[in-house]
Amino acid sequence: MALGVVSFIFLADTAMLVVFGSRASSCRREAARVRARLDSLDRESARLHRSNQIMEAIQEASKQEIPLHEASLLAREIDRNARMYDFDPLLILAVVLTESGADFEAVGHGVSGAASGALGVMQVKPATAGAMAQALGLPPPTKSDLMDPSHNLSVGVAYLLQMIHRYGDLRLGIMAYNVGASGLESGLRGESELPEGYYRKVLSRYSALRKSIP
Repeated sequence: MALGVVSFIFLADTAMLVVFGSRASSCRREAARVRARLDSLDRESARLHRSNQIMEAIQEASKQEIPLHEASLLAREIDRNARMYDFDPLLILAVVLTESGADFEAVGHGVSGAASGALGVMQVKPATAGAMAQALGLPPPTKSDLMDPSHNLSVGVAYLLQMIHRYGDLRLGIMAYNVGASGLESGLRGESELPEGYYRKVLSRYSALRKSIP
């Protein structure tokens, strides 16, 4: 076989390898893109499923008294915060229901009936919200901010987790959320009563919520 023919065959084979190699590489890239899209769809489907479960739990716990659009918004925000901190969304919801009954317009009052200053779905006080906003690198919230369930949950969940982390104990963390760190430590020293009733109420709601979701 002449050298020119051999060279031609070699060059032709090389060109075919380049073409097929390029096509294979393109197919692999497309397959990777398809897998990424499918993974994204799976994550979105799982998120929607969780959010719908939380929304149904809110409506059941409120005996359908919370409007659907409010329950849906609250469910999305609880799920968002739960995923952000890798925390149980039903425990967040249990605190919300205990604090405000999931009432967007809730304004807290003390035993005497005087306003306590606590606002919104997680009954966050402005001083607590200001400290948490500073820790999160956010501007100080206004009263209007705290009446917004999205903002209220962002601050309230961060504070709840801060208390749980600070005391390294779920029970103490939940009680600290109710009375503050100074109130809890006063109770631990025997100078005041610990809010055991509050903790039991949250835990009871949490147990009921877990039973309501398969």
